[in-house]
Amino acid sequence: MYSYLIKNARLLDGAGNPWRYGDLAVQGDKIVAIGNLNEADAQQVIDAEGLYLSPGFFDAHTHSGMVLYMDGRSHSHLLQGVTTNVLGQCGSFLAPVTELRLQTSDKSEIEITWQTTDEFLKLLEEKDLSINAVPVTGQAAIRQCVMGYRPEKPTSAEMEEMKSLLREAMESGCFGMSTGLIYTPSSYADTAELIELTKVVAEYDGLYYSHIRGENDYVLDAVNEAIEIGRQAQVPVQISHLKAMGSHMWGKSSEILALIDCARNEGVEVTFDQYPFKASACGLSAVLPPWAHVGGASKMRERLADPEQRQKMKADILNGV
Repeated sequence: MYSYLIKNARLLDGAGNPWRYGDLAVQGDKIVAIGNLNEADAQQVIDAEGLYLSPGFFDAHTHSGMVLYMDGRSHSHLLQGVTTNVLGQCGSFLAPVTELRLQTSDKSEIEITWQTTDEFLKLLEEKDLSINAVPVTGQAAIRQCVMGYRPEKPTSAEMEEMKSLLREAMESGCFGMSTGLIYTPSSYADTAELIELTKVVAEYDGLYYSHIRGENDYVLDAVNEAIEIGRQAQVPVQISHLKAMGSHMWGKSSEILALIDCARNEGVEVTFDQYPFKASACGLSAVLPPWAHVGGASKMRERLADPEQRQKMKADILNGV
């Protein structure tokens, strides 16, 4: 006898094939039979006539690390059929943690009891998550651990320290590294620095995920940068929430897709995701110019309290930098 029997469903297999009618049986926590199961018995029978039955969806771009750590039940995702989260996007992840990262960050909503990525992922496993989690380490987090909110290029010693943290993250189970190149301190890194780090990701057959450096006027340059990082580091590239923002950019999507097709034809594996709504959102501090963030959260607040510097920020926001 099966645990569950779902009958008369419109079955979708997740491979892009047309739906077909059928039944599906679950034993314990595994799908054990699909097809015509009219003669089968189960502890619970669900008539799904007129409804679709599909594998769980995966959300390719989430920031749910802290949410899952605080409450592993994942109701908001499960109620939408999402059973897998890719977390740690846009350069941000809850690990690793150093004293410098703590000093240059806002106070956390949760008590930080870990330092390494391995320690954090083990704590996350203990939460008995109700969904699958695909962790991605954040380049911004790693840079902040080593350099804080300094915009300078890393020294050779600092680069080696960042590589060491990245290797620890990959060996702990991360699937790749993400960047958030409109956010500090991620944006302080130039292309050469990102290529150097991503070569470490290549050692573990990982992926490079990127919130690219521009999504409106500079989107073509930003897409090219992501492709070049993948080409030189020899890793697959996943571009996050790809878009051409603003009515003045209408039509640029064709050029963006042409760039991606060209790269794929050359052998660079480039993919992207999109969100299905019109508005984008991020933290309000992201509109401040990069210089306003130097030194971290406390220094940013000091500058905001200075009328002269606040006026300069306003000018840079309106005119661009």
